[in-house]
Order: sequence, then structure tokens, then C-alpha cells
Amino acid sequence: MPTDEIKRRLVHVSGVLLPLGYLADAVVLSGDILTWERLGVLYLLASAVAVGLEFFRLVVGLEWWVYRRLTREYEQTNPAGYALFMVGSAIAALAFRPRVALPALLALSLVDPMSGLLSRRSHRRTKRPSVLGITFLASFALGAAFVPLPAAALGGIAVTVADGVKPSLGGVVFDDNFTIPVAASAAIQVGVTYLPDAPSLA
Repeated sequence: MPTDEIKRRLVHVSGVLLPLGYLADAVVLSGDILTWERLGVLYLLASAVAVGLEFFRLVVGLEWWVYRRLTREYEQTNPAGYALFMVGSAIAALAFRPRVALPALLALSLVDPMSGLLSRRSHRRTKRPSVLGITFLASFALGAAFVPLPAAALGGIAVTVADGVKPSLGGVVFDDNFTIPVAASAAIQVGVTYLPDAPSLA
């Protein structure tokens, strides 16, 4: 795998630090330091910084070396994945409760790069069925640690569809860094609200 691609994956996985920090604080310190509200503020601030950087890159034309290293070809004229990652995560964290949003945030940080590694040699618009299956199972397992199994299954389906298909409209690619946290959180919320309260794995 090219060095730049490895760096992109590492940056992507580093996004797990915020939700893991919240979980660690909730378990060890009873949520006294990194509350869910504070986590949402951190995501919001990070989103504001990312959007500002993207404005200077896409509108003003500021090109730092890190952009050339860590952005893909289609991101040269579209918002970069890191910004969409932060904006999508902020929406999930601000709009949904922890048990709903956390599986989506963890899937974005862990399952999405894993799926990318499994399909890195494929240039198909839709990923192979085997990769889609692994993506669903991993996302479902994460969700099942927080919510009832039917809701976890809905979240897994949302992650799989968002990750497995890359639609575009008018040349704008709907990046899964944005669609995964938003769609998965919404799907899990629907499951928690309307589906039978079957047991979770927690």
C-alpha cells in the first residue's frame, strides 16, 4: 500500500480518540471531565476549524503540503474527507444521545478504514459482497454493545450502504465520512424508538 494511503488510514483511525476518551471518562471518572455535552462542543470546534481550512483551500487557493499528501484526487475540488468526518461527527454527537451516536462514531473511525483496506485493490463503485458483509457484521457488533439488536442491525445496514456505495451528484461525491455517522445515528434512533426492545449484548 502507498505510504500516503497508510497515512490517510492512520489519520482516519485517530478519530476514535474522542469517543474512546468519552467512554473512558464515563467508566473511570463517571463522566466528570469529558461529558457528552463537552464532547459535542469539541466536535463543533473541530468542525469550524476544518470548514475554515477547507474554505482557504478550495476558495482562496491555499495549498499546504499536507493537503497534497492526504487528499485524494476527487477531493481536489470537493471538501476533503477530514472536514466531512468532523462535520458528520458533530451532527451525530449534537443531535443524538450517547448510546445512539457512539456506535456510529466508532464505526466511522474503525469500520470504515477497515473496509477500505479490504477493498483497496478494487476500483468498483460498489464494494464486493464479502467486504459489505464484514462491514455489516463489524458495525452490528459495535451497535449491539449499546442498543437492542434490531436497532444495531439497522445501524449496521446504514453503515454498510453508506460505506459500500459512493454516489455523486453534479460532480460532488457524497463521502462516507459524512454519511456514515449521520445515517447510522438516524437509523439506530429509529430502531431504538420503533422496533421491539430485544436485548443488546451489553
